[in-house]
Amino acid sequence: MNAILAIVLVTQFRYLTRAEIMDSTRPFAEVEWYCDSANVAPVPECPDWYPDYQAGHTYRGMAYEYGGWDRVGQFLANLDNGLRAGSHSDNDCLVGRGDPSWATGQDCSGLVSRAWQLPYKHSTGMLPDISHPIDWDALLPGDIIDWPRHHVVIFDSWADTDHVYMFIYQATDRRPNPSTTARDLRNRANYVSHYTPYRYNYLVDIEENISPENRDVVALVYDGNRLLMKFSQFTEGEAEVGAFDVAGRTVLRKTVRADGTREVEIELPRSGIYFVKVTLNGHVVISQKVIYFK
Repeated sequence: MNAILAIVLVTQFRYLTRAEIMDSTRPFAEVEWYCDSANVAPVPECPDWYPDYQAGHTYRGMAYEYGGWDRVGQFLANLDNGLRAGSHSDNDCLVGRGDPSWATGQDCSGLVSRAWQLPYKHSTGMLPDISHPIDWDALLPGDIIDWPRHHVVIFDSWADTDHVYMFIYQATDRRPNPSTTARDLRNRANYVSHYTPYRYNYLVDIEENISPENRDVVALVYDGNRLLMKFSQFTEGEAEVGAFDVAGRTVLRKTVRADGTREVEIELPRSGIYFVKVTLNGHVVISQKVIYFK
């Protein structure tokens, strides 16, 4: 159960876990959309534009639009309203910038901007300002691989133990194939010459993997002005509670005996955003963001 509390944020950037980043990324590659004739019709204000898609076909993944960063719902609504499916830097008729008003979709940095839930679109050249370089072998889900002023992708996972092949999410101009956002398998060797791996500065890196059988043995409950940890009826063992602030610093760590009759109050130092992790008998049972008001 989530604690529902109020707080005023002190930064325009959101602190995110890896799970939140990837949950924001996947819908852009998984959305399915029907291309109507209106979505590929000629554009009077841009006679050089031509579509990458065919009317009457259904596609998977958001259309590529240079300069775009539409949300999934916005993209589908724009298609219904007759906007064109995507555009490219060489044919959008807007010299020096993209995101034409008659097109809908997203580009590579638009995908990252939505995945990192940024307050405004960041270009490939701006993304290093809110992230820091990391080693290739340190890449984890939600990190990016960026070539400023050229292209950027989101790292998903390694495809092999030697870290030769990797799965990435990217919005890319892949003509003559349909240009859509997708999860792709790529060889690391094709990126090492020009690209640099980066990690978001506002990432709170705590463990996210919780096995299904452990999800319901402990709950976080906000009761009045108290944050409580409640154990299910038959829970037994030793529970370790850790709480981290948005900078990843440990603000609370305690071990308690778990049984179905106990309620344990989690006292945090001050109002704010925290990440609470509970381990029961060596297994993570809670990895949750809470907004705490004291």
